[in-house]
Amino acid sequence: MRIPDLQLHRPANLTDAFSAAQHCASEGFDWLGGGTDLLCNYKWGLNVRPHLLSLKHIAELHDCSPDSLSSARTLHSISHDGELASRYPALVEAAQMVASPLIRRTATLGGNLLLDTRCWHFNQTASWREAHGSCLKAEADTCRVVPKPGNLCVAAYSGDLAPILLALDASVEWVGPQGSRIVSLSEVYQEDGIRRFRDKANSEILTRVILPEASETWVSAYQKLRLRETIDFPEGGVAVALRIDGGFIAEAR
Repeated sequence: MRIPDLQLHRPANLTDAFSAAQHCASEGFDWLGGGTDLLCNYKWGLNVRPHLLSLKHIAELHDCSPDSLSSARTLHSISHDGELASRYPALVEAAQMVASPLIRRTATLGGNLLLDTRCWHFNQTASWREAHGSCLKAEADTCRVVPKPGNLCVAAYSGDLAPILLALDASVEWVGPQGSRIVSLSEVYQEDGIRRFRDKANSEILTRVILPEASETWVSAYQKLRLRETIDFPEGGVAVALRIDGGFIAEAR
């Protein structure tokens, strides 16, 4: 399969990125991180946009600090970070479970958190979708998986890092043409396979993930259900964080 014809933009900083986003808004665009999921979707003809805005060369997305992770960090970098493993071991373990070593070298933290939703009907070839009929996520008027009043798209998030970061009570920073804002990760997602994020403008970029202060009183874990022990997206991903006080669970997330 080949990627359809499109125009690739390579902004060097956030100012250039927002300028390109404004220029391409009328025709449609996607932000491109590592591209390990998005480009596969493009090859399958899934909601292809005529413009891709690469985040790879934006200097501000590579800034580092002790209490946050840049959205451009690769999952390989996270999964081999010894200092991060000593503070948030479950986060590093979750990163190590994503896909394969080759994919983790390209896939980014931001891309994993903002993965497009998936379902067995939508994520198929164009000929398969044509034979079975289109769906809400592909500009039709009905859900082929769970037809019901209201026609809510039930395509699901399938990344590995959101569950454990939610359990850790992490926050994210959005940056857009109007400035930056920090919101709890728990306020980012909503139950809609098409309008996946609450209150996010298409021109906004996820720049970093802000981690709470690590504490020895908190323990956490992530478990992933999948058909194979490599490559596959999770059929289900569950994370938990517990605060232990005097040998008892005092708080759970």
